Parts: sequence; C-alpha cells; structure tokens
Amino acid sequence: MMNEVPAGWRIVRLADVLSEPLVNGRSPRLGEGGLPVLRMPALRAATVDFTQSKSSDRSDNGHAILLAEHGDVLVGRVNGSHSLVGEGALVDGPRPRRPSPTP
Repeated sequence: MMNEVPAGWRIVRLADVLSEPLVNGRSPRLGEGGLPVLRMPALRAATVDFTQSKSSDRSDNGHAILLAEHGDVLVGRVNGSHSLVGEGALVDGPRPRRPSPTP
C-alpha cells in the first residue's frame, strides 16, 4: 500500500532518476583505521547516522568512490528485519573523516 503523495510531487521509476546505477553494498572484514562502513542501523528517520559505522580493513586505494557523499540516497536492501528492507536515507551533510568506535 502506498502512502499519499504530497501535492506537486509525482511518482516516477527509480531507474529514471538515478545519476548512477544501483550497486550492492560491500561487506569488508573489520579492521583498524580503514575505510568506514555503515551499519544497517545508520539508516534511520530518512537520514544517515554516521555514528552507526565501523572501521574496515580496507585502505583508500581506489575505494574512495564507495564513500557516501552529501546528497546520496542510501536504501537498505537486506537485513535480519523485514521492516528495514527498502528503508531509505539521505546523506544530508558531510561524513566524518573516520567512524566512531563501536562497542
């Protein structure tokens, strides 16, 4: 069931408005000081919570293109909870240089 579309908005196919093709996320091993990796809880309330990230074992070495940038829209594809599938979030501001440590 679809929610009501606000006045002035229209429904379009996602593929018709993407500036880049859809890609799957990555699952690198955890490490220290590598590129940050967002956890699924980072996609909340339509924004990205960068405190919900962990450090990977990957260095930049050409992987910087994988980093979320201002204006990106991230969509949850799979997770243990069906309620998170399709959850979208806007990257609304600069990302931190390094992820916050996770307990």
